[in-house]
Amino acid sequence: MSLDAFRAFVLAFAAHAAKSSKEDIERLIQGSQLRISSLDSQIKSLVEIRDRERACVAALRYLISPIHTLPVELLIEIFKLSIDDVTHIEDAFRISQVCSHWRRTAHNSPRLWTRPLEVDVGKSKKSTRAYADGLKTWLGRSAPLPLDITLLLDSTGVSRRILEEVLRISLRWRALLFDWEGYEPPPLSLVSRLAECRLDSLEELDLGRDAIVRDIDIPDLPSFAAAPNLQVLTICIESNALICGMPWAQLIYLHLECYSSPDDALDILAQCANLESASIRIRGWESDGLAANRDMITLTNLDDLSIPFCGLEEHVTPFFGSLSAPALTTLSLDFSDMQGGLQWTKAYLTEFQLRAPNITRLVFHYGGLTPEDFTTALRYTPSLAELELNACHYFDNTVISALSYEDEVKPLASCLHHLVLSHIHERFTADNLAGMLASRWWTDASELATRLDPPVVRWTYLNFEGFRGQLRDRMAVLQREGLPIRLK
Repeated sequence: MSLDAFRAFVLAFAAHAAKSSKEDIERLIQGSQLRISSLDSQIKSLVEIRDRERACVAALRYLISPIHTLPVELLIEIFKLSIDDVTHIEDAFRISQVCSHWRRTAHNSPRLWTRPLEVDVGKSKKSTRAYADGLKTWLGRSAPLPLDITLLLDSTGVSRRILEEVLRISLRWRALLFDWEGYEPPPLSLVSRLAECRLDSLEELDLGRDAIVRDIDIPDLPSFAAAPNLQVLTICIESNALICGMPWAQLIYLHLECYSSPDDALDILAQCANLESASIRIRGWESDGLAANRDMITLTNLDDLSIPFCGLEEHVTPFFGSLSAPALTTLSLDFSDMQGGLQWTKAYLTEFQLRAPNITRLVFHYGGLTPEDFTTALRYTPSLAELELNACHYFDNTVISALSYEDEVKPLASCLHHLVLSHIHERFTADNLAGMLASRWWTDASELATRLDPPVVRWTYLNFEGFRGQLRDRMAVLQREGLPIRLK
């Protein structure tokens, strides 16, 4: 009530109050209070009726709203699109808390709960029970679909309660990965425990980039030979301890880091008859003849081979002497982690290339090759279409000359159309490189069309990183003239 209205009531009752006793006025007050109580009761009843009607209107509007009339399958697809891979746990829980309808839909949609899951199995969590209960709920909602699990471990050891929840769904592991970065490598006892599980759905196994620690009290080595669908394996070994425990013959992709003898790596490859892609990190041999007299290893399906060499041993090319890969299209050699020199024997790689005539992509990182060694490698790659060189000092004027098209004579790698040069040691002139690039670039499309057998393939991709000064300026000129050059 406003102040003016209050004053009006006071003036209206002032004359009456002057003729009435105090008791009469108190009876008037009691009567007004009773009427107020009656009105309050009526108002409360009307408010309840109003609120019920409002709820009815809201419910009816909800029932005819577009989001409610969507088919459940479409609603689930919308949920999936709204869940980000990085924050998928928070997103899935948030969606399930919007309303009861969304909660039921989300809880009954296993696909919303099957993104790759990182599980911290360490003992350092403040509330292991709450974490384990939440994990159990999440894993239950994803059933019966397969899951990708990454196990995280800290220096405090393994929580049995959390690990048991992971082991309980071993039949649904599609991928099992280990992340021990910054901590001790996985103990053999834990790996053995995992290997004892039913692994019917396991397709990918990553045991980490650190060698497995051998427990003194674990006499038997773990075996994953009973994983019938395992096709992708990442493993690091420092001895041949685990060589017999893997289903090598069924692998399609192998990432192997072998810090024992390179012969161990060859022994493994000899069992991997179905490999399609492999990355093999190995040391070399102390002597050129130590890899002799091995049986030939033929990998019929191998398409992509990457070999990062490491260690002090200098003789790495004998690795190719026992290997045959007739279907190989990509070969990548990385010498950046070699701590000693490099003893390069051209014959080993040449013989390997003759057994792998379909290589179309070569990648070289670092390495102590000579320009002659490198030119020989190009000569025996007749189908080479893509070449990538990083920090290679053997790309010099003689190599550039061999790649140049001159006097209607086909140059080396006449099919080459994709070239990446990154931080190359500049043992060549800008004019020579520019001349080579221009000689393999047909500026007149009609001229190219008239040739039934063009001597070289026209460039489609040129990527140069780390070029400075005159060299970069010269490439920029070619770029303006139409060559497909990218400069970084």
